[in-house]
Amino acid sequence: MLYCYFGHHKCASTWIRSILREVTWAAGLTLEEVFCPYLPEKRTALITASQQRLPFEDLATYLQQQNAVFASFPIAVSELVENLQTIPFRGFHVVRDPRDLIVSAYFSHRYSHPIEPLPELEPHRKRLAAVSKEEACFWRWSSLRRCCRIWGVALRASGHSGGEDGGVDGAAL
Repeated sequence: MLYCYFGHHKCASTWIRSILREVTWAAGLTLEEVFCPYLPEKRTALITASQQRLPFEDLATYLQQQNAVFASFPIAVSELVENLQTIPFRGFHVVRDPRDLIVSAYFSHRYSHPIEPLPELEPHRKRLAAVSKEEACFWRWSSLRRCCRIWGVALRASGHSGGEDGGVDGAAL
């Protein structure tokens, strides 16, 4: 059985990943971290922790070859779940109160998030600086609503209704 963490940008993913690293290390379990490019137009392949490009359709095979017991996906997209359907897995999906996410994203993207790993942030930061905080937060809300609709469509298409315990398993999601 593979256990999976599905996260999102600005939803404590760095903190959760550090906990997973410590717990899996202490328990002697294999953790595979797989990164999905944040911007949809860059999602041609996944990136492993060792910087290997990994086609989405090879995800399940890769995790099996690595003997992964736990997989971490800090930026979860529906294609990840779709490509895990051939192996048994259970996972948890961490989301944050949208109001907190919007405020956090505004301050982080405007002032502190490093630009080096995400050069697309620079024009975004300039746009945030050119408008009021309220307008920027409304803009972030519109973007967040679009992401939630995309994830919701993927959940409905897979037949996932949330489950009694709120958990996510490979049979449902």
